[in-house]
Amino acid sequence: METEHMNNKEHIPEYYNNLIVSYFSSKLNEEEKATLMKWLHEDKAHKRYFDECHELWLAGQLDWAEINFNAHDGFSRFKKKIEDIEEENEEPGGLYRQFSLSFLKIAAIAVIAFVTGILAWSLLGKNDSAILGMQDISVPAGSKTRVTLPDGTIVWLNSASKLTYANDYNQNNRTVKLVGEGYFKVAKNPDKPFIVNTSNITVQALGTEFNVKSYPEEGIIETTLVEGSVKVNKVNETAKEQNIILKPNEKLTFIKKTGKLFVASDSLIAENTPKTQSDGESRRKEQMIVRTIDPLPLVAWKEDKLIFTGERFEEIKPRLERWYDVTIQVADPEILTYRFKGSFEKETLEQALEALQLASHFNYKVKKNVIVISK
Repeated sequence: METEHMNNKEHIPEYYNNLIVSYFSSKLNEEEKATLMKWLHEDKAHKRYFDECHELWLAGQLDWAEINFNAHDGFSRFKKKIEDIEEENEEPGGLYRQFSLSFLKIAAIAVIAFVTGILAWSLLGKNDSAILGMQDISVPAGSKTRVTLPDGTIVWLNSASKLTYANDYNQNNRTVKLVGEGYFKVAKNPDKPFIVNTSNITVQALGTEFNVKSYPEEGIIETTLVEGSVKVNKVNETAKEQNIILKPNEKLTFIKKTGKLFVASDSLIAENTPKTQSDGESRRKEQMIVRTIDPLPLVAWKEDKLIFTGERFEEIKPRLERWYDVTIQVADPEILTYRFKGSFEKETLEQALEALQLASHFNYKVKKNVIVISK
């Protein structure tokens, strides 16, 4: 992939298709990633095409990962997905028909190679999980996706999130690792509990719907139960396991020793916030807090909605940054204390900022993907 291709319009579609496939395969260097991100921000149609390719890529990965793999059925399902997308692009106004067909050729080559590899392993009798490896599903900032795991569990992944699980998932266990935010609609299987591992806690469910938010830079991990029941486990420093069972409409907040801790309206979290910054993280206590809440605002993101219920801008800021894939710089610290209520669904970044302006007067400037806010 040479950058001079950028100067030749005839090669632009193939060039960006290669960047997209390499991104999904985690093979982009920083310069190539920056080029792809710039292209995605240039036009909403670029972003729609990227999301379409991502859905296809994920669907193919998950089909191939089934432990009782049937090469004929797996390839048939993948082919059907290709045909469906081709039909959509044949409709009038199918702006990216050329892009889609080109990408599908690449994807078809990938699936054929993968099917061939699986058949070879099968013939050689090599079904060891070490060979099969791990599945990583990554969602870039500004995007969201929905995937179905091999056991039928449906997962929505929010912006800047990653889900990891072994290719022998559902054979001996149903364990996944989450970095970021995910909403889980778990397929029932009493013999194999569904477990979500985060950096500090594990969430276990038999059949339920719940949300987990665990971004590394934030000082809390949140588990919100919508339906059913879950058990949240934490092993403390004395090796004693702490278990808390959540009921529907309850949210558990785990306060970490590290990461940004927002001074929320929740009094217990505010009390846990260190008074000084110099040794703040070392003095912070780890603890789990359970509150009865309305889960709708916390899980609305999976329906492409952002809902604010009086949070400070300090807390809203990282959500907006991930949602729109931008960096927000605040010139006056007082702005971080402003509180906002409202919801956004299909608004652009500029429309969202204008709506926030109505609640609290501030000025903003947009410089590419950097937003500067001042009084």
